[in-house]
Amino acid sequence: MIKIEDYWNNHVWLRVTIYILTITTVVVPFGICLAAQPIFCDSAFYLAIGERISDGYKLYSDVRCGYTPLWLYIEVAVKSIFHVPMGCYWPYLVVYDLFYFGVGFILYKMLMLFTANRSISLFCTWLFFPLAFWQQAYGILLEIPSVFFGLLSCYLVLIFQKKHYLHYLWIGVISCFSFLTKQYGAGFVALAIFLMLYKMNRPIKQMIALLVGYILPIIMCFCIWKSDFLCVLTNGYGTTSAVDAGRDISVLSKIGDIARNLWRYCGDACPALVAGLFCVPNSKKQGRLGYIMFAILAILGFSLQYYFNAERHYRIYFVPFSCLLVAEMLMTNTRTWLTWCKNLTIAWTVGASLFNTYSRLNFWGEDFPPSMLKAQAQQINQIVDKGDRLWVVQDVYYGFVFTTHTIVPNMSTLGYSFGALGLNPQAAMQQARDAEWVVFNPSIVKSHYYVTDSLKNYICQHASVLIDENDDVRLYHMTAPLNTPEQGL
Repeated sequence: MIKIEDYWNNHVWLRVTIYILTITTVVVPFGICLAAQPIFCDSAFYLAIGERISDGYKLYSDVRCGYTPLWLYIEVAVKSIFHVPMGCYWPYLVVYDLFYFGVGFILYKMLMLFTANRSISLFCTWLFFPLAFWQQAYGILLEIPSVFFGLLSCYLVLIFQKKHYLHYLWIGVISCFSFLTKQYGAGFVALAIFLMLYKMNRPIKQMIALLVGYILPIIMCFCIWKSDFLCVLTNGYGTTSAVDAGRDISVLSKIGDIARNLWRYCGDACPALVAGLFCVPNSKKQGRLGYIMFAILAILGFSLQYYFNAERHYRIYFVPFSCLLVAEMLMTNTRTWLTWCKNLTIAWTVGASLFNTYSRLNFWGEDFPPSMLKAQAQQINQIVDKGDRLWVVQDVYYGFVFTTHTIVPNMSTLGYSFGALGLNPQAAMQQARDAEWVVFNPSIVKSHYYVTDSLKNYICQHASVLIDENDDVRLYHMTAPLNTPEQGL
């Protein structure tokens, strides 16, 4: 039988075809992304926090934030080193994409350790890019840098097996960086310990060193921010605020949310995972059970994030382990019917990833195209003085918190709250009363549950200026006399 590597080396047309496919499926989408620079409401939130820190505000005490601090200070460093002007987005996106490709590189190195098969490793590394891209990884989100640090710690565990146990102090620090980027990254330390138990003989000292290294950065955070740092662990996002929204947060309901979202991921994004479960008996016989269980346990573990909330970009934590599982499926010899099932589900995963990647390349049609943001932000900045309190009601317009020189009312208590579970009606009314300016679209009928009729009436009785004729986006002057006819302010 001809080996794939030999066929690759002897056929130029195959190499050229693969190169063209790689360019069109990886390089082109990222190039379009850099040109369009799509900004999510989440991206705008992180970038706005970075701007406030650069302005001299202290995180957690002056600016309320429910996320761990590492990525926010990476943004501050980028702004300081490269002198990024306010509202400029692409330098942050370039740094973010470096983390994205870094994840791909680490994944390839891990695949080579798992499979020792270059062809399968390259294929599954390639699959990572469109599969993650589809899960909204093209905009600045915390998942990609969190996965980078977490996956790096797992890779270092694999290559440092015979090193002195003090090396694991640094592995613990790197694993903690995943948590300090986003709280859900805490799962990577469990995966690192799993690999140690699987690959090493009684790694007691190494495990202790890893855990000590993991705890040290967290202790440093408490030394810097003291009790204010507790807000990243006790902010209750997705649970406490869900009660105000009338949602069921019982244990059974949350378990149902986890199972439902995991099944959706398997169904519409990566059906190969279902076939992978049937490969477990064969992988055990062939001595590959540990690797395939590593991937399955990682996916199951990261599905617990759906206990708190459900967003598409949460799936990014699944993607590298889905690729590892696909590699193990390809390495496992199975019966004919299961081989057909494997190949069909992998083909489905590839096809769905490519289709959904290219169907999402119209970034200029996103909620936050930078051309619209810059024009409208410039209009707002001409009206609103620097440092005035501006509240953006609907998160569809949340890009304004990054592209204008304003601050949010009640920044140290309510902060940049947004999203379906970001505020309750009482807190939303407080934001409106304490704001000097409000961006609001009164024509939107369906909005977040905290946008009540009383809030809408309170905002709309103030003078306003239309800043987007096509979408009826208005800037309300909350400190102007009431019942003033619409004017240019």
